[in-house]
Amino acid sequence: MSELFECKHCGKEIDSTYTAYLPNREKIEGLCQDCKGTAEDCAVFELADKAVEALANYVNGGNTKRLGKALCDSFVRKHRYLQGEVMQALFHFFEAYKDTHHDARNEWAVKYAGRCYKWISPTGE
Repeated sequence: MSELFECKHCGKEIDSTYTAYLPNREKIEGLCQDCKGTAEDCAVFELADKAVEALANYVNGGNTKRLGKALCDSFVRKHRYLQGEVMQALFHFFEAYKDTHHDARNEWAVKYAGRCYKWISPTGE
């Protein structure tokens, strides 16, 4: 009979534990698979939410061209492998965002995401 463990978050009895690895390089050990996924998803959302909030606050003053140039300048200084990983994340962003609800305030952004996704998608869908 295998040893049972208790998830440190939800208390569920499990036969093996998982470790959640968070973007800030912290880790949470002793979780069930569901709690591991939830912890990682929440941490990534919090990281993305803070980054988007900072970018949105900056462009609120109409500085889109300056921000675009700064993003590029910073981006090309990162490890080349990570540049590809960020581009893959942007691809998945376009894929998800193209089908979100839109109105007159964000219609252009949603349509632009759809065009970008279609252009870079291997299937062209």
